[in-house]
Amino acid sequence: MIDPQRVDDAKRALGAGLARWRNQRGLTQLALARRVPVARSTIAGAESGRQCPDRIFWQRCEMALAAGGELLAGYDDYRRIKQQLDQEKVEAAQRARWGEVEDCSLPAGAPGVSTIAGWRLLHDLCTVDLMSGGPSDRTAPLSQVPDVAVTGEETFSMATPLRLRSCPTGSRCRCG
Repeated sequence: MIDPQRVDDAKRALGAGLARWRNQRGLTQLALARRVPVARSTIAGAESGRQCPDRIFWQRCEMALAAGGELLAGYDDYRRIKQQLDQEKVEAAQRARWGEVEDCSLPAGAPGVSTIAGWRLLHDLCTVDLMSGGPSDRTAPLSQVPDVAVTGEETFSMATPLRLRSCPTGSRCRCG
């Protein structure tokens, strides 16, 4: 897992590198801003690590300062770390919302539901779709439910529920 502090540190190091190269070339923030061209506040924000402009900004700074690829390499490292942190946040939010997906695969032809996703869809069919009108107002084709393996039945009926394990959604539905 990426520590958010690591992202901030990379952004500050990138900004410090920009300030170092600018000072080595004897330029003020305003002079560099005119060469890039951006507002002086953009240079100040990048140097302090408060903001991180896009790659084009860093390419222009690289050219204006003849920094030998250091600024672009620093920016690319920062973006890689930032994207990894962002992806981890997305995945954590998905896990918080949906929980871990269990691999409960069953052998072909075995009765039951093979994944939590299949259970959730079956639960939704029981409580929503079937109540509002399946083909006979209480049935739905099992082909609509992915990862369900049921022997001897072509439709799920509220009147004659299938023998399935209890519903993992935790609610009192009629699918279990």
